Amino acid sequence: MIHMRPTLLLALALVAPAAAMEPAMEQWVSDDSDGATQYRVTADGSTAIGDGDTAVNGGLGYWHLHEPGDSTAFGLARVGVEHRPDTATRLRARATQLSGSRWSPLLGEALLTHDFRAPLYLELSASRGIIDTLAAIDRRWDLRSTGVSLDLGPWRGITLVGGYTRQWLGDDNRRGIAVGRLLIEPTADQRWLVELRSRLLRSDFDAAGYFSPRRMDEHLLLGTYRRPVLGDRWYVSIELGGGTQRVNRGEQKALYHAELVWRGWFNDHVGLESRAACMNSGGLDAGPAGDGYRYCQGTVTLKGSW
Repeated sequence: MIHMRPTLLLALALVAPAAAMEPAMEQWVSDDSDGATQYRVTADGSTAIGDGDTAVNGGLGYWHLHEPGDSTAFGLARVGVEHRPDTATRLRARATQLSGSRWSPLLGEALLTHDFRAPLYLELSASRGIIDTLAAIDRRWDLRSTGVSLDLGPWRGITLVGGYTRQWLGDDNRRGIAVGRLLIEPTADQRWLVELRSRLLRSDFDAAGYFSPRRMDEHLLLGTYRRPVLGDRWYVSIELGGGTQRVNRGEQKALYHAELVWRGWFNDHVGLESRAACMNSGGLDAGPAGDGYRYCQGTVTLKGSW
């Protein structure tokens, strides 16, 4: 079950660094049918420097992970920079220091994007994170990734997206993840979006301590309805879909996904972004589809701009 705490979110946001021109307070929670839950809250601020092409940001937070019979927690501090040398290119980098009783790793991420004007858009990424299960944290297994993604389109409302990620995990496992997406906007007002998505994962071996089979194939058909509401100050998006998942060439299992997004501005300075999603599979801390498995997550972000 997803638990939102907007009162706590508001209270912590009020004490965000006053010097920041764009403060933000984010709360993220997840829960699955196996009894694994996570809760993370962060307070961040960012401000432009120089001529406005560069912004610096930083923040503090708390991350709690619980599994039946055990739990752990991290404090976190992070600092980052975003630079736009021109209107088509963006470079973003961030370092995060976790502080926990079992492990205190230094994490990082970098993203380079370039818009070659329609119909070509490129993303390059690299990161070091953690495998967010207690078994992996006890063993201090990190997760290093590099990735590339290319968008082609749109052509009359059709966009093709292809991406590949290579991952090196702390238990010496290696994974390759290929993703292909076909996006179709059938109406001129862009309120509807139809997506065909395929994800192919290949690992060196079946992982123990987190969900990563040697082989997994997923195929999804998703439909999204989106529109502005309340005088165009707010925006709502509803996404529903289903498909199939096959693990290690076994039996195909039904896959489902549901997501609700609500975002907008209360006034010229204070806004809200929220997202809630449920599915019957997930990432490294989740599990395979089938046998009644369910994974849900939610995010609420209170943001400001001055």
